[in-house]
Amino acid sequence: MKNERYLKQGETKMLSNREELKEYLDFRKDNDVWSFPYMASDLGVVGLNNYPLLLPGLCKNVVIKKSHFELKSGDIDYESEEAVECLESTGLFVAFPLEGKMCTLPTSSNAFTNILMRTDDYCGTMTRMEPKANKKVLPIEEKAARLNRDMELHGDICRILYRDKKVQAVLSKEYVILPVDELIGVLEDVLSKDHPDIKFTDGMISEEYLVARYELNSRGIEEELRLKLNDLGSNINTLKACVQFSTSDIGMSSVSADVFFECDGVKIFLSSIKMPHKGTDTSVDLFRDKLEDFGNALKESEEQIERLGNIELNDVPLVVEKITSHYSSVFPEKITREVIDELKLTFKSGGTAIDAYMALNDIIDRHASTNDLSPSRYLQLTEQVGKMMKLPYDRIESDDHIWHI
Repeated sequence: MKNERYLKQGETKMLSNREELKEYLDFRKDNDVWSFPYMASDLGVVGLNNYPLLLPGLCKNVVIKKSHFELKSGDIDYESEEAVECLESTGLFVAFPLEGKMCTLPTSSNAFTNILMRTDDYCGTMTRMEPKANKKVLPIEEKAARLNRDMELHGDICRILYRDKKVQAVLSKEYVILPVDELIGVLEDVLSKDHPDIKFTDGMISEEYLVARYELNSRGIEEELRLKLNDLGSNINTLKACVQFSTSDIGMSSVSADVFFECDGVKIFLSSIKMPHKGTDTSVDLFRDKLEDFGNALKESEEQIERLGNIELNDVPLVVEKITSHYSSVFPEKITREVIDELKLTFKSGGTAIDAYMALNDIIDRHASTNDLSPSRYLQLTEQVGKMMKLPYDRIESDDHIWHI
């Protein structure tokens, strides 16, 4: 069974050119392995405690006792790097048929959560790994026994992804597998028709996510929008129209193509084309069809920026301070203060809502560049800031009760 390891646990790797992206796509195509076992009869789990001296006998000739039968599986390679990582996190190993034989393999923490969801047993008793003042931890052996019984009650298949020498996901049968190399191929093919100079710029990958960014290099569109914003009072020197692609085979709800403009180096996220990983008609071809509407998404993004540019503000730093204070969980305090202090030096008089929105995006940009955010956290933050485009900027600086609407 070919399954090499591309990334370490928790590692995020940056992609700086199209060749690195292709290398990663080819690796995933060659090494990712999917299995579709029946939960009741072909799926089981083993719980091992992270003792200093793990008894080898527990890892040989694994037999999982079910109510009416025994599920015999392969040995656990307890000395492997992946098994040690599993023992240090959850201690749960999964037994299932993979490429014609039964295997017992370590899980990622994400897969552990998936299993709890598949078995309808996601609760504090099962997720708790550390004792609390009034609650003890259920031993992993007992959790495994409980999950094995849970699985017997489910008469469906599930979809298991074996990646980087671990079980990375245990998904429902409704989850549609969308090969990432095919999705990227469709994205580049469709967008290059209207934007022949489209160019991959950078990206990032983790065990879970892929993010890939492109510049459209549509100079006419970019210069027209830059001049419009400057006519409305902004002072933008460079503006680039771009698209960010993101997806995951480990439970991400959708594959996305997000329009963003890079204004003087700050990424401003706007309209988005999304397709869920679930649905009877979900496919790579459907993603192609959705991308045919990219021109409208780009036009909508231009209109969104123009709308913000038409909203005049008397005190841009004050508006940014109020927003970041209200959404303090999104904006890191130190970087937020740095940006607000810079705004106070730049905006001696009024500005527009686009200036405030750019500042919000700038905070996340700086946070991402200085703190090595994982793709999942980065996408979460940009999505949250993207929703702030619709805030009533013209009312925020004068109305202290705006957040109670």
